Amino acid sequence: MRKSIFALFFVFALVSAVLSSCKKDTAAEGPDKEEFKGKLKTVSGDSYLTTYHYNKEGLAQNKLYTVDGNELTKFSYAYLNGKFNKVEVYTIQNYSIPLSLAFSRQYHYTGNNFTEMIGTPVSTGPNAPHVANGRYTYDASGRLLTYEYWDPNEDPMYVYEYQVNHLTFDNNGNIITVVTKTYDKDRNLLSTGETKYEYDDKPNPYYQLGEPEDVLVYFSRNNCVKMTMSTSTGDYVEQYNYEYNAEGKPVKKYKTTIYNVNKLVNEFTYY
Repeated sequence: MRKSIFALFFVFALVSAVLSSCKKDTAAEGPDKEEFKGKLKTVSGDSYLTTYHYNKEGLAQNKLYTVDGNELTKFSYAYLNGKFNKVEVYTIQNYSIPLSLAFSRQYHYTGNNFTEMIGTPVSTGPNAPHVANGRYTYDASGRLLTYEYWDPNEDPMYVYEYQVNHLTFDNNGNIITVVTKTYDKDRNLLSTGETKYEYDDKPNPYYQLGEPEDVLVYFSRNNCVKMTMSTSTGDYVEQYNYEYNAEGKPVKKYKTTIYNVNKLVNEFTYY
């Protein structure tokens, strides 16, 4: 069965053998100082925990992803002149601990906006991670218009996809529609899909945090409360409800689909 590169765009090496044998101390090293108060600290769900640490300038320094206390993936962020510049991704490799560098993504700027992303795996060969490249365009006001992903390696084991996403925003700075077109290596159109989003009026804790690995939450100022995805068999809908703290930031997130009603999916803590 062919695999899509986008299913592997962000690699999480969830290896059961390691889960059962390698416990790590995941105590947060974050700066519990007044100047960092209110920044996102942890996001938990089911058995996983994501912990954010910050540098002295208040910029995200790294993000650690653990499952049942086991370190699985670490994202280490770098900046140039105060702008996000590069991420190095460390994962489990060859069933070994500690985590080791698997690949990096370098962002290049035109003016104040990053316009290109280059993914570079550390190793090559059949077991090397597939890391997509990206390109971003903006309107005159600096608002994201399109983003594209493609696989620079035409491995026959993978579907070669060139994905172009066209965005529209509401007046509050939230992405409300994404039209996605996917092409093969010869630029023949494979599929077209549209996803629509609705939002609350509360601050999104992921807004411009670290790397734009999820364009929706990185560029949207508020929290998504409804997603409607058009499919060949009709619309698929997810709805989200939140509990908020005194500052209006989400502390719990619930999801409702045709399969579950108001299921708790995330809990948030802050410095």
